[in-house]
Amino acid sequence: MISLLIGGLLFVEMLVAVSQAITFQVRVKDDLAIIRQIIISGAFFIQCISYIAMLILRDDVVLYVLYFIYWYAGVMMIANLVKMAAYSLDYHGRFLRYIISVIYYLGLVIYFADTFLSKGELTHTSFGVSYPMRSNAQIILYAVFDVIFLAALCYIYFYSLGKEQKKREKHLLNLWLRTFAFSAIGVALEFFCLLFLGFFFPAMLLFCIATIVQLPGLLIYHRRIVIREEDYREVLRSNDTDIVLVCDDAYRIVYMNKRAEIVGAVMKEDFRGQRIPDILLMSPETEEMLYANAMNGVYSIEATYAALNRKVSLNIRPIYDKYHELFSSVITLCGLKDQEPDTSPVNEHSQSAQTQDGAESEFRIARGARLLLINENAIRINVFEKMLLPYSATVTRATNVPTAIREAAQHTFDMIFIDENVSGISAFELAQEIRGMPDPYYLEVPIVYCTDSSMDDQYKEFLEAGFNDYLLKPVSAKHLNHVLTRWLWKRYSKSTAELIAPDLGTKELEMLLFDCDHYYEKREKLLLANCLRAVRQQCVILDMPEFEGDARELLRDILLDESAAFDRQYRSFALSCRSRIERLAHGQA
Repeated sequence: MISLLIGGLLFVEMLVAVSQAITFQVRVKDDLAIIRQIIISGAFFIQCISYIAMLILRDDVVLYVLYFIYWYAGVMMIANLVKMAAYSLDYHGRFLRYIISVIYYLGLVIYFADTFLSKGELTHTSFGVSYPMRSNAQIILYAVFDVIFLAALCYIYFYSLGKEQKKREKHLLNLWLRTFAFSAIGVALEFFCLLFLGFFFPAMLLFCIATIVQLPGLLIYHRRIVIREEDYREVLRSNDTDIVLVCDDAYRIVYMNKRAEIVGAVMKEDFRGQRIPDILLMSPETEEMLYANAMNGVYSIEATYAALNRKVSLNIRPIYDKYHELFSSVITLCGLKDQEPDTSPVNEHSQSAQTQDGAESEFRIARGARLLLINENAIRINVFEKMLLPYSATVTRATNVPTAIREAAQHTFDMIFIDENVSGISAFELAQEIRGMPDPYYLEVPIVYCTDSSMDDQYKEFLEAGFNDYLLKPVSAKHLNHVLTRWLWKRYSKSTAELIAPDLGTKELEMLLFDCDHYYEKREKLLLANCLRAVRQQCVILDMPEFEGDARELLRDILLDESAAFDRQYRSFALSCRSRIERLAHGQA
């Protein structure tokens, strides 16, 4: 009676599985999902047919063949359920490939172990046909197989749960849990009957139909929350003159039109997978506006594509999901053409100002410099390098910390730029490591900190790390030129002093003292420390060792926060330094 009831249930489930496989192709337009659903439904169908036949037939040879077909169809179904579970949550880790291989091989091991340990004897029970459990080794193998399946589902679930999620992703996770919980319950119940009740019960087969029935709904919803090119094809083809980009909710470029591909080819940059703020230079306020305005309908912002030194307008059309959260954005860039970058000189002086005394000399000081750029963002390092083109600088790239340390150890540079976003160690730790290298050169080489964060809370670490100066991102041509010319005086010895306007060194020192006074009055310690570092360097160039020592002491007082001692020494230092500048201006020693 029980076997008849089970056979009837399996027959009904078999028909349901066949109908699901047929209708699935119409409801879900995803070739990969369709193939896996056909495999799952086909394996389930084969299992049902084999099990029903085993309930009816009694010939031993036929039963052995049917049991092998039943068992390996079950292994195939479980492996593809794990694949489908990962696919529906967009998990593509290496772990998945290993788990699938283990499931297939372990399935074969269990079958042959059952055959050997049971001496090929199949037993008939009210629930069907199976090998008897005559050894603890069989139970252990079944336990390992079931635990691997359950652990794979749990890992995929908790891996996805650990990521930051929108409401639509949380709903997908709930659908996933309801879908695959039935398969997990079936496996656990089947093992429980085997271990504690001593007989085989096809719980996995009976419960798995619920998973098969719910899979189409899960995959249809999964398709809705994935950005697919066919949904934006018309938008991408509608504009041939401007760049059109399709971005996800983090403004990461997913698809782009032909014009964007042409510009990318000319600039030798691949835009796909990059965030808009990583490609276009924008102030922190503009970037904040990019995210703040995401819920306010169509809007526009301005940015700069530094590789072409061109301002562009971004017309942004956000697209929302049913929870009224940002799903994607269609961004049109206006004002950007597929032309070669402008290589005109980048200098803080305008063309009219180039006639002023010393301005051309100041620009020449920075030419041909050997620079080390440490930045893990390839696009930003491209932009920075193109801004340095007018200086004819010899640029060395370091896109990770080990490369940066190796280049700094093996070569000498006139200046080192370290971006704040380095992985493994902080930019401050990297600067300290360079300063600690065994050569006096490493104590003197100018190191510049590149950041888009406020420096107010970082000035102590900034000073302790040994940085000389900083650049705020997005980097302006004026600020870059100012930093280059300020710190590259030491590249010129007395034999090349004719390249420099005779009084330009004292003028620079006088301007630095003026800046020091300004920041001293405002009590802006970080900026004052930067200026004092520059004063110290300038005193070395002008052969003023006594003032170089005083500047070093003032920097120590700032670092130790000794305000009273600093106030006394600074006033005396500024007065004495200006007096020395006046004597130098009149040709006195």
